[in-house]
Amino acid sequence: MDGELSTIILVVTTIILIILKITDAYQVKSSNKQRLKLISKLKSVPIVLDTIKIDGLHWTENRPVDVYDNQLDPNQSSFYNDTGISGYHKQKDIAKFESKLIIPITYMGQTYNFKTTLPLEHTIVRMKFYVKKTMPIYIVNTPPHSVQFLIDLTFMDTPMLSVITTPYFTKKNSQI
Repeated sequence: MDGELSTIILVVTTIILIILKITDAYQVKSSNKQRLKLISKLKSVPIVLDTIKIDGLHWTENRPVDVYDNQLDPNQSSFYNDTGISGYHKQKDIAKFESKLIIPITYMGQTYNFKTTLPLEHTIVRMKFYVKKTMPIYIVNTPPHSVQFLIDLTFMDTPMLSVITTPYFTKKNSQI
């Protein structure tokens, strides 16, 4: 009897987890559609992704990890459990990556260079850009003597990347 009950509980729990995952995926997809619908109403200029300068940086950090090799941050309260004991298992060297981008955006005869950093290895960024070839850069309604852009990086299929907003760039030919 106990074996049947635990099997039923396991099946019900699995079904609930599957439903929650499907619901989360639907909500993310729905919010992406809404965002794209709003962004697509903005004026845009195309950019050839080969014109973006990409510099990669690699380094190694010696970090505390738990028994599953998940990184732990000793400065976070979650480093210690309810009994005050940490989930610390060992120190491990972890490879870190970063890609620095310089994106030249040409708009109304002027080129604005936007610098940003992505938490991805540079060859992955280069491959995604190679496949995509071009992408639109969206222009935000701005004050008369400046311009701001939105860069949609969701095509890279990386959860941590979405839409990047540039700072305001001053138009060089404007009368201030």
